[in-house]
Amino acid sequence: QRAVVAWRVRDCEGLYYEKIFELSMFFQVAIIAFAVLMLLRTWTQQRAQKVAKQWLALWAIIWIVIIAVALAPQTADVIAGIVGVGRGADLFVYIAILFLLYAEYRSLVRTKKLQEQQTELVRRIAIDRAELPSTSAPIL
Repeated sequence: QRAVVAWRVRDCEGLYYEKIFELSMFFQVAIIAFAVLMLLRTWTQQRAQKVAKQWLALWAIIWIVIIAVALAPQTADVIAGIVGVGRGADLFVYIAILFLLYAEYRSLVRTKKLQEQQTELVRRIAIDRAELPSTSAPIL
């Protein structure tokens, strides 16, 4: 089913007519445009060496799949049926949740590693800047 929005519009002669706008087409175009922009952004970040090639490949696959599903939404339902999920939208939500959990885990691990490196760096700086006791004082 497609969501349709209809409203009355008055033209330049004062006559009213109904204007129909299909929301599904709008969302398809918006999703495709967003995915293309993100694909280009990922590619430019890889060219600037801010993103590794393997991450570019992963994100390129993700954005291309999103574009393909936006162009043919019924394919998501077919894949969802094969996997055993009711609808393609549900499958997308499940995959997105798993992806976000994995991203959070990676972020947590990276943060922990940075904290350990920072602690080690602070220790080394403290040791380097520490003043040695003077040897001229008598030892008791």
